[in-house]
Amino acid sequence: MWYRIGENDTKTIFSKIEHLRPEKKVLFDRALKHYRVALGSPNPFQEIVSYFSAVSIIAADIRNKANPSKSDMRAILEDTADLATRESRKAFNKALDKYYEIDRTVAAHGTLDIDILDPIKIKEASIDAKNLKRWVRSLLVSYLDINQTDGK
Repeated sequence: MWYRIGENDTKTIFSKIEHLRPEKKVLFDRALKHYRVALGSPNPFQEIVSYFSAVSIIAADIRNKANPSKSDMRAILEDTADLATRESRKAFNKALDKYYEIDRTVAAHGTLDIDILDPIKIKEASIDAKNLKRWVRSLLVSYLDINQTDGK
């Protein structure tokens, strides 16, 4: 299931999954499935929706809420993003707002007047999806790290 998820040593990631606290395994598997759907999606708008579904699952657990808000998801992603400077924090917030409020909304609800088949919009959404993927992947690895059994 971890195949194609990224840059970390695969053996290390498998070991982390293997040593995930039992009560977190089902939840992590659900989040990982949404992440895998995103990776396999031919449409970047749908990819973004699936990434946010993965974030929502993790955020619900961390925040102990059934339906985490955008603010909850922002805080969870912010913790794993590299935000060393004020400028990077500002850029992160602006990017996250676009990914959530525009890209996700277009795919999930179709409420904005954006042609999701426009090649220019697809290219923009592809860049957005790539950036969001990096944050979500980091979140998944972080979640594995903080939920290891005592043996690891």
